Amino acid sequence: MTEYDYWKIFPRMPKQVTIGDITIRDGFQHCEKFISTQAKIYYGQEMILAGCRELEVTNLGNPRAMPQFKDADEVMKAMRGDDFRKRCGKAGIDVDKDVTLTCVTIREAAVDRAIEMRKNGYGPDRILMMVSTDVMPSVLSMALRSASDGPMCRALATPPIPVGNQRPTQTECRHRRRAAGASRRWKGP
Repeated sequence: MTEYDYWKIFPRMPKQVTIGDITIRDGFQHCEKFISTQAKIYYGQEMILAGCRELEVTNLGNPRAMPQFKDADEVMKAMRGDDFRKRCGKAGIDVDKDVTLTCVTIREAAVDRAIEMRKNGYGPDRILMMVSTDVMPSVLSMALRSASDGPMCRALATPPIPVGNQRPTQTECRHRRRAAGASRRWKGP
């Protein structure tokens, strides 16, 4: 069977695909030990040289909450650096035209950071804004923001009341306790 037989069997199969990789961002984010900056840079650059054209490079969230990404600026600078551009040029790859680097953002501050990185010449080509589909992480996020944003967010951080015989899940209870604790820590004006 030749490669052309596959298109006879699967006529809707695409003739060309784009390979993307999320290892640096998604694969490393749950590691207990910090993955070195040099390892992340090496992996990302080698993936591009191997033919990968779309990479999720990092998460621009708060480094206190996600210490694995405290080196986001350094990694992005290396992916856009002159040395790497020269290596790519020798391989016939135009980093600016052929490669899409993505950064994940969760809050508005992370989007602002991505825009600032872009203005400084090393930012992402694309940002991926994560949105929770579960209400409780959003409630917790609002409660945590209440410390800086004031009583309006604190009021919005009130968890929903169960309806009828519904009992909150264990996860919802944990989120409610955390949200309540964050609201108590807020010191008003």
